[in-house]
Amino acid sequence: MPREPQRATAELVHLLTTTRPDWREHEIRQVIASLTTTGWSWARILASLPRTAAETDSRPWDVPGARRPNRVVGTPPTEEWRSVRAAMTGAG
Repeated sequence: MPREPQRATAELVHLLTTTRPDWREHEIRQVIASLTTTGWSWARILASLPRTAAETDSRPWDVPGARRPNRVVGTPPTEEWRSVRAAMTGAG
């Protein structure tokens, strides 16, 4: 009876960062978490990440189905900015 491969996240991350030193460990871990959250099996993750790593100029986020986390760009608004916005929009 075939069995699902054992989960070995640390080993997969080590393999990928060794073979692709341009890939960042935290991005690989984020991709694994993203794929797990969307319901991917470990076997599918185990097959897809090394396949993507074998492609020239690929990035961890190039795995089909991987979702990038929301990024906050810039600095959060200051209290001064909020008060000016409130005065301009009439929300106050």
